[in-house]
Amino acid sequence: MVVYWLSKHTAALANIHRKPLALDTLTLRRFHLLLPDVDLSNLRIVSGAWLPAWLFHRSVIGMAYKDRIYASASGSLDTYDSFLLMVHELVHILQIQRLGELRFAGEYGCQFLYAGGYGRKMPLEAEAYGFVDRFCECTFSPRYYASRHLPSLDTAHPNWEYHALSHFLDHGLHSGLASHPAALHQRLTAGSGI
Repeated sequence: MVVYWLSKHTAALANIHRKPLALDTLTLRRFHLLLPDVDLSNLRIVSGAWLPAWLFHRSVIGMAYKDRIYASASGSLDTYDSFLLMVHELVHILQIQRLGELRFAGEYGCQFLYAGGYGRKMPLEAEAYGFVDRFCECTFSPRYYASRHLPSLDTAHPNWEYHALSHFLDHGLHSGLASHPAALHQRLTAGSGI
């Protein structure tokens, strides 16, 4: 638990020169569609951040504490991979809100020690990874969605996946547009009574 608090304050101090930014209304709405139970009202993002987890594992690219997400990527977070990272970290924010920060810190620390480091062996991390995995494997496929609903989208553009995702969250989700072959299969089999 002490490590969590030290890490949280170290992240704040190490990134004091980086301004925590509020997300725009559209992005908040998109996140809320996926995680309706998370309170995003005080959420701030610090990009280009130094992460305390790097002391243990250099592959960590994001960390969440109460109402802050620290992301190592600098520049725009308007990419498909950055969006998925934010969703992963928002699952941790939801866990903090559900458990309380003190209990979350204790459970995360115990899981870290038991698992021998960061990763999917930790139940709290497994929940966050699993949420993103299910979204990518069953709910949304950028290539499938773009081929079905955005035929003029240039898939050679470096940010095309994020554009397809944005369109899906802004228009396709509410309209029931097919967004993944697995989701289409689920709808067809559910409708036929299989």
